[in-house]
Amino acid sequence: MQLLKMGMGNGSYVRPEAIGRADVATHAVGGMGNRLLYRPEDVATVILRNGMSGGDCLGFESSSQSSADSSLPMCNEDFYTAPHWLPKRFGSSCRPPHATSLRWTKAGATARFEVQNGPVNLTSHDWIDLRVLANDPNRIEASLDLLIHDNRNRTTTLRTSLSSIKGWPGLSSDQDRIHARALRGNLESVRSSGNMVDLGKIVAVELVVSSTSGKVWLIDIAATQSVTVNLPQV
Repeated sequence: MQLLKMGMGNGSYVRPEAIGRADVATHAVGGMGNRLLYRPEDVATVILRNGMSGGDCLGFESSSQSSADSSLPMCNEDFYTAPHWLPKRFGSSCRPPHATSLRWTKAGATARFEVQNGPVNLTSHDWIDLRVLANDPNRIEASLDLLIHDNRNRTTTLRTSLSSIKGWPGLSSDQDRIHARALRGNLESVRSSGNMVDLGKIVAVELVVSSTSGKVWLIDIAATQSVTVNLPQV
């Protein structure tokens, strides 16, 4: 119980001794206080610059996909991508999940995501959370900076929970797994620093890469609030 109180599962770095040498990753999906800022399934503007390329893709093919879905490529067809995406051979009757594929070839490449129905007021929120599916099978670490922009084109870089997104270990030469990592940016650091960015009028979230090459998939971006949970003491 103490481990949960310390923040295990909320993006902070906690490593229980009982894990030992195991490589364990978790991320939260949904929850109280979330405000969705971007997801590929919605109509939204994404601006790719300075060596960044990409576009929307499908996690898997489905008998329930729409005509618009059928025009999109698969996010990756070369390896086993559970738990987030099922391989095509398994099939599915639910609508396939979307992601935004991002690939870059030099440091300084950027991807800017215009927030839905912006500008949005994030003064009561504590974090910007990006669910990022890390990397393709080459497993090169992706170094990412997280920025926010207000409606007067002022910007700031957020302090994040991860300095880089690592690839998930391969299982064999033709089989791999993909696990989303939560890249969490701290909004409290903006308030406490006296930064001039107006959290009441945020219009965009931006990723800037410092690694020379890489590929990731973005599932969604949300603003979240801290939630206090009272747990029994042990």
